[in-house]
Amino acid sequence: MENLTYEMYLANLAIREEIEREGRRARAEGMRRFVAAPLARTIARLFTSARPKPAAQTEIGLARGNVLRVENARNMRVRVARGMLWITQEDDPSDVVLERGESFLLDRDGVALLHACGGAPQTLISLAPAV
Repeated sequence: MENLTYEMYLANLAIREEIEREGRRARAEGMRRFVAAPLARTIARLFTSARPKPAAQTEIGLARGNVLRVENARNMRVRVARGMLWITQEDDPSDVVLERGESFLLDRDGVALLHACGGAPQTLISLAPAV
């Protein structure tokens, strides 16, 4: 664009609109690049690191008919050592039933209910972070 005087700016509507449009585009790009993107990265880091993860495998015995409520268990592996286990996860229409020697990776955020069922008086399970 040639040298623009203030009088030319005021007199020409097309020039004013082009300059204002470019200003809005630059402000929007600056907001995305310097505010929105860094803020989104910071929030993602906070929420990812806020969820505690067990460092090792945990073994749990459940008497027949008892239910274990596990919160925020995404990416935890459930393994049945003895008995039978019925797993229901929040926002998952299908349930899973595990028998001795089987395992399942919890793949939903929210609550998972682990119900000891079957003929054994006690179900022995282990929970461990997926590797």
